[in-house]
Amino acid sequence: MAALTMVGGGWGALAIVPCFVSARTRRFGASFAATIAVNAILVFLLKNLVARPRPWNVMPDIHPLVFPGPTDFSFPSGHAAGAFCFATFVSIVIIKNRKGPATYLAAAVLFTLATGVALSRIALGVHFPGDVAAGAIIGATIGAVGANIHLGQKSSVPMQEGSSE
Repeated sequence: MAALTMVGGGWGALAIVPCFVSARTRRFGASFAATIAVNAILVFLLKNLVARPRPWNVMPDIHPLVFPGPTDFSFPSGHAAGAFCFATFVSIVIIKNRKGPATYLAAAVLFTLATGVALSRIALGVHFPGDVAAGAIIGATIGAVGANIHLGQKSSVPMQEGSSE
């Protein structure tokens, strides 16, 4: 659970960085980074608007495990939102551009990891289940919108050699 929380804490977003190296993947990287940024801003705004306390602040038997408890508000879960935004964006783009069993397997793996990240926040005592559910819905929605905007632009992610768009 601790490892999943670390990945969901933003370290997974580092996967975007290599996209900026090649001209072939730069537009994808920019769309992906913009989508992740919009998601993060929305989560930040909602946390401050709702101002829900963390579980250990209102339930005496709950304590953060492994890591010190976050100091921001609880609703929605930024880890869940980020993980589902990442999984949804990438899954939609790869499924649209590359059909086949490996593509669907990759999408399933991404969503399995996103679910693990989300559940880790409950298991570690830093979120209520509703925080995680809301974060997952927000992240998946922003990821889907971002992917569809990206795909609606003139050129999508690069195709494999020898294929056509």
